[in-house]
Amino acid sequence: MKLGKIEAPVRLALAFFQACNRQAVEDLTALLSEDCRFESPTSPCGEVLCGRESIGSYWREFFMTHPGARFEVQEAFGMGLHSVARWKCLWQDPNGGTHTLCGMDMFRIAGEVICEQVSFGKSGKATETV
Repeated sequence: MKLGKIEAPVRLALAFFQACNRQAVEDLTALLSEDCRFESPTSPCGEVLCGRESIGSYWREFFMTHPGARFEVQEAFGMGLHSVARWKCLWQDPNGGTHTLCGMDMFRIAGEVICEQVSFGKSGKATETV
């Protein structure tokens, strides 16, 4: 297997989080297959969004309700048709409280796009800023 094929899934996952940090929904959805499947960490177990349009709507709503949200990728690895990224998402609410969501995403790749993303997360306690 060529090194490029080994690195490609990780590069795709990192590009996804870079688009999230720019809150660039169009760039984010361009990385997805037309029929991509997405399970968010906040949705009930087994609830899956299908297609670029519904996934794009999810992210638009997420960015509106989590202004300034930033994803810090703590580690990423991949091979073949899969990649995994462990991350931390941070944002502040209008009252100055800082919120954290830690998680991990598993991506399945088809060609040069993401065709499935399963996201797991756990929320941290809101803290007051000083």
